[in-house]
Amino acid sequence: MSGSFTHTLNCRQPGSLQSGLRALEHSRVYASLPPALRFVADLVLDELASNTIKYGGPDCHEVRFELDFDGKVMRVSVADDGSPFNPWQEAPAVETDTTDLASMKIGGRGLLMIVQATDSQHYERRHGKNISTLSRRWPRPHDGTPTPPPGPHSA
Repeated sequence: MSGSFTHTLNCRQPGSLQSGLRALEHSRVYASLPPALRFVADLVLDELASNTIKYGGPDCHEVRFELDFDGKVMRVSVADDGSPFNPWQEAPAVETDTTDLASMKIGGRGLLMIVQATDSQHYERRHGKNISTLSRRWPRPHDGTPTPPPGPHSA
């Protein structure tokens, strides 16, 4: 099944991210995703939106996320009006010489997990907005890239 879902949340309203993720979970497109893609969608939306809310600066008022699935490729787009920031180039360096996430330093772990769970990450700054668009093929070819286990999102 294919479809799309769009939701806008207020960066300044407590609980907005959680209610947005609940709305996503009740959408038809989310229900049609295989469990592994649900995990990836949860990870991407939770990490990028929560990072924006925490670090987007005083100009950040809203985060808009979109989820599309055509049966072969899932695309997730997250746009915000916060301070310019390209998470795929400007994020803190993450030590990758350890396999134990719990022992890694804070900062950048969520973005590293997103990169490992998606096939492509694209950023652009357009009309005063940060826009990250990520994709994940389904089924994913066996290319040696780690695939996270299916599971609930952290919010």
